[in-house]
Amino acid sequence: MNQEYKKKATVNSDRDIMNKILKDIFSRDISERFCKYSLDHNKNVIKSLTEEEDEIKRNYFINLFNLTFRDCLMNLNGDKKFEELEGFKNLTDIKDYLMKKNEIGYAKYFIYYISNFEKMLNKRDKTSK
Repeated sequence: MNQEYKKKATVNSDRDIMNKILKDIFSRDISERFCKYSLDHNKNVIKSLTEEEDEIKRNYFINLFNLTFRDCLMNLNGDKKFEELEGFKNLTDIKDYLMKKNEIGYAKYFIYYISNFEKMLNKRDKTSK
């Protein structure tokens, strides 16, 4: 993600991302630090995947990139499962991994923030008015 977007991020833009589809999120220009690729590299990759000749692959990527960020969080939290995200780690997997690495404090914070991400955005929005 390029730095200009990060600089302009606000509570509203963070909250709006919850309903954005992955295609829109990942189609933003990449950082100029990655000079090996054109700025629209991700957009071009997504386009090629969603125009794949193989119908099964094409439909998978179309469905995947039409998921929202909220859908991904729901899948990560285990609230709702999405076929396109099958095989992705969930919070329990991540917690178990961090515990094995003896990252107990980090695991607690990570789980808390991911589990409460949307609530915290809404709370920040109310306190910033």
